[in-house]
Amino acid sequence: MKKELNKEFNQQINCELYSAYLYLGMSEWLNRHGWLGASHWMLAQVHEEMAHAEGLMQWVQRHGGELELPTINGVKIEYDSVLDVFEKALQHEQEITQNINKLVDACKSNNDRASKLFLDWYVMEQVEEEENAENNILAIKMCQEDRAALLAWDHGMGKREAHHANIPYLD
Repeated sequence: MKKELNKEFNQQINCELYSAYLYLGMSEWLNRHGWLGASHWMLAQVHEEMAHAEGLMQWVQRHGGELELPTINGVKIEYDSVLDVFEKALQHEQEITQNINKLVDACKSNNDRASKLFLDWYVMEQVEEEENAENNILAIKMCQEDRAALLAWDHGMGKREAHHANIPYLD
């Protein structure tokens, strides 16, 4: 793996670890404010982001790169509302999508077809991540005036199971 590309991969690994840390903070806020189902949902998201980072780490190692693990920045754990939490989650996922696209472009400019192919899964994963965030926001907005509906939504969020991502090309 070329050094320039290796640096870009390491930056994305840091972004994925930051994502996990961010969602952990969101889970804490949700828990503290009684949104136990949504807090659980965010904890499942923490595990998913850790799996994304792990996949990138394995790729770098497999592809002849070197890992660097810089400090993860602190995160905000104060929000205005449950809606604010999920709007910030969507905003964050949109930033991650931009970062993944930048990494794909770096693979192309470094003529690293294997890494570009590996990242195709991450590109499609981001489509799902943004869709999930948008659906959560829509559900919260639809329930906003109906406290019982919002509590039912929260209960449903608590049923999410954490799945370890099956990232292609790592086995």
